Amino acid sequence: MLVVYSLTHTGDPSDINQQLDPSPTDPIVKSNVDKFYNTDLDSILQKNHIQTVIITGYAANGAVLHTVVAAAFRGYHVAVPVDGMPASTLYPEQYTAWHLLNSPGSRNQAVLTRTDLITIAK
Repeated sequence: MLVVYSLTHTGDPSDINQQLDPSPTDPIVKSNVDKFYNTDLDSILQKNHIQTVIITGYAANGAVLHTVVAAAFRGYHVAVPVDGMPASTLYPEQYTAWHLLNSPGSRNQAVLTRTDLITIAK
């Protein structure tokens, strides 16, 4: 399974938790909250014939929200595990979940799930 890592503009690969340590061939994109913005994320996904993406992140109301909407706008099917979109308080998590399910940009492309419900077909 292709895994693409993302960082802020000032982030460094050493900032990634060692348990999630990318391999030397794993792509890393650097951008603001929308990880498609000014990156080659879309071309990486297209080159690998990806149609469905699983998006998690450090902040529900930051990169998760904006990258899910950007992926949906580009026609990707998006799975968002709610246990993979933390926030500093419960409200941003709730708002992000509501937004993804109700916004015209993402409501028909995104589904909420949990990590233990995701299986990868071989």
